[in-house]
Amino acid sequence: MKSKRVYLNFIILLIFSGCASFKGNKLPPIASMPQMSPDKKKYSVFLDVNFYTQSRDPHSSPIENIPGKIELLDIVELVTDEANLFSSFTLDKVKNRQTDYTIKMDMLNYGDFKAAGCLGMISGLTLTIIPAAVTDYYRLTAKVIDSNGKEIKTYILEDHITTVIQTFMLFVYPFKSPSRVSKEFMSNMVKTLYKEIIQDNILTNKTTLSSYLDIPLRTKQ
Repeated sequence: MKSKRVYLNFIILLIFSGCASFKGNKLPPIASMPQMSPDKKKYSVFLDVNFYTQSRDPHSSPIENIPGKIELLDIVELVTDEANLFSSFTLDKVKNRQTDYTIKMDMLNYGDFKAAGCLGMISGLTLTIIPAAVTDYYRLTAKVIDSNGKEIKTYILEDHITTVIQTFMLFVYPFKSPSRVSKEFMSNMVKTLYKEIIQDNILTNKTTLSSYLDIPLRTKQ
């Protein structure tokens, strides 16, 4: 009984250490955000962030992924803070009516999760002698909405992450661990979105809602 537990723990260790994730790079890496002209007005935004998961089963529906949402919220807050593209931003739904714009971000993670689980199990049971590769697809749908509720533009960004399970991946795991690659991947998607929004120059209201407020918005909520 004890030997079975040791063997099972060894398999689990191999699965999680003998794997590495690789970005699809459908979206080019954004090394740095575009700098806004000093004389260009910045606007306040409410960032409405959501994360959903859906299998490739045609009868399935997207379900809210709370852990994914929490991770994405942290990434969006960090990227937005560092980008310094807005006069202020909030993640608090209570404050959404006090901003000039709303950027609604819906991240959808989809793929064949059943097949992925089977492949991972087979690879683990053979001590990764039989390698496995699983691809997760991501689609970020973002809508820019003005203070009157009018939708200005919709952006759709797509990319994927492929995770390879094999003993040789032990050597690249420290640099390509699934958690590390996932954060870099989603960060790049958010940066790409902001870059396209700024390049399209759609945040151009001459009169903004925040200019009438007595209480200024905080940078983070």
